[in-house]
Amino acid sequence: MSAYPINTFGGSLPQSTPVSMGGISNVGSVDAVSGSVLMYNSTNGKWEATRSSMNSDPVTTGTGAITLTVSDLFRGFIDRDTGAADVDATTPTAAAIVAALPGKPVGHTIQLYIRNTAATSNTLTLVGDIGVTVSGDADIGQNASALFMFRLENVTSGAEAVTAYCMGTFTYNT
Repeated sequence: MSAYPINTFGGSLPQSTPVSMGGISNVGSVDAVSGSVLMYNSTNGKWEATRSSMNSDPVTTGTGAITLTVSDLFRGFIDRDTGAADVDATTPTAAAIVAALPGKPVGHTIQLYIRNTAATSNTLTLVGDIGVTVSGDADIGQNASALFMFRLENVTSGAEAVTAYCMGTFTYNT
């Protein structure tokens, strides 16, 4: 087996190539792209690439409330204007999130940044759909952003559960 360097800071990992991590474990065949992070899947005993969402366009579909799709979630960045009122950004269901991540174990995470670009002092609130619990501050004020970490809590069909943890909010300069 050939050994390739693994660089989680933007280096390249040959796509679909067996890789040795310092001789301690076999990564196997992974579909990883630059920027992916490897995570150990204790269910199947393999290292797997997480989805990389740092190189895509943000969701900017107008103003007002929004119901996010799984694709929106994987983009990693929601840039939203609330319009003239407080509005919600509703997550996909836990079942939809788990279905889009086949084979991923409990504990697998996805990051999502949400930015409220409202011109007035209106709040954008992250709301969990069926099976999704939002933990921490879900309210994002005018000219503020928040980072959410979506964690798979249960991947059993019919009992899927995801928690969206607020990792912090911050204001930005307009």
